Amino acid sequence: MPASAAIEIKVSQDEIKIEPGGTAQLQVELVNASDQPDTIGLEVEGLDYEWVAIPVPTVTLAPRARGSEKILLKIPRRSESTAGAYPFVVRARSLETGETAVAPVTLLVEPFAALSVELYPRRGVCTYWRPASEFEVTVHNLGNTPLDVRLYATDPDDVGVYTFEREVLNLQAGASETVMLTAEPSRRAMVGRSQLASFTVTARCVDNAYVAAHTQGQLYTRPLVSPVTLSVLLVCLLALAGWAVTRPKPVEIVEFAVEPSTIQQGGTAVLRWHVANASEISITPDIGVVEEKVGSRQVVPAQTTTYRLVARGRGGVAEQEVVLT
Repeated sequence: MPASAAIEIKVSQDEIKIEPGGTAQLQVELVNASDQPDTIGLEVEGLDYEWVAIPVPTVTLAPRARGSEKILLKIPRRSESTAGAYPFVVRARSLETGETAVAPVTLLVEPFAALSVELYPRRGVCTYWRPASEFEVTVHNLGNTPLDVRLYATDPDDVGVYTFEREVLNLQAGASETVMLTAEPSRRAMVGRSQLASFTVTARCVDNAYVAAHTQGQLYTRPLVSPVTLSVLLVCLLALAGWAVTRPKPVEIVEFAVEPSTIQQGGTAVLRWHVANASEISITPDIGVVEEKVGSRQVVPAQTTTYRLVARGRGGVAEQEVVLT
């Protein structure tokens, strides 16, 4: 549509559709309607400069001549490239006279959907006394349109039970949100082997199942007692029981006495002893080593005498004295 008698401009299409990440080409036809040669400059107004490229921004036309140039449009594939209609104009300006002509165009940025999901930490540990492990799940809407996103978590062997703080998120374009995921073993075992299970967290668009993102995590489940630990405990118990049965018993002097404890000059008395768990018994003075653990001897001391019994064995040494006066 001409804006002046000197310059005319026409575009190949008045509406262009582009999905972010894609490109389009707009052909522009210029007419120098004057009787003089003219240099015409091309401009685009109303769009982000990063979206537009004009390979040849100026063209020189002879009087009454026509020329064709192209404008390249490229929309970055990112959430900031919001879906919608963007009206803009292509302006042709005479560098000789300053006169201009414009052609209106509408750019339609189409919606696209993309997700990413992150898990922290990557591994959780569950024990018998602390059966639940918590993770942070962060979902990013990388598309240019709002999305309703549903969260899932599964493992192939059904080792764990997974519960999200919220299962459905509403994310605006470019937005992120973090929710808590609680994982716990499906069975709490007191005795068993530790298990390391891999699980998958999935964020999927409610309206388009093909739009999804996945991340992997691990759940380490530790029982109260492992078979190895149980075996070690049993061995220790057996060893303790064996030691209790076979350990040397302490030497014990059950009885060591003299009757009577007082005698007249030239009188006699009887020493009695009863010893347990001893391998060697000796009585001093006069008697020496005795074989019997339970026995007695008659003694005729000439004066007050202290008799000493010493018993030895694997369980130690025991001593005791009696006095005969």
